[in-house]
Amino acid sequence: GWSSAQQFNCPEKNGFFPDPVQCDLYYHCTKGVAEEKLCPDGLLFDDSNPSHERCDTSVNVDCGDRTEL
Repeated sequence: GWSSAQQFNCPEKNGFFPDPVQCDLYYHCTKGVAEEKLCPDGLLFDDSNPSHERCDTSVNVDCGDRTEL
């Protein structure tokens, strides 16, 4: 819902950014406003390039500290 998206601070005005803890959750920032997005079932958000919206399999995504699914 909106509550968690409002708490997310966009590191840049525009782009796709990972949730700090949940690996399949990410945010699409437009002019500094975050919209919460969720990867399809079984896929995780690839945060390697903020300008691309990309979900991939766990084999290809390093979640790092984003341990929740």
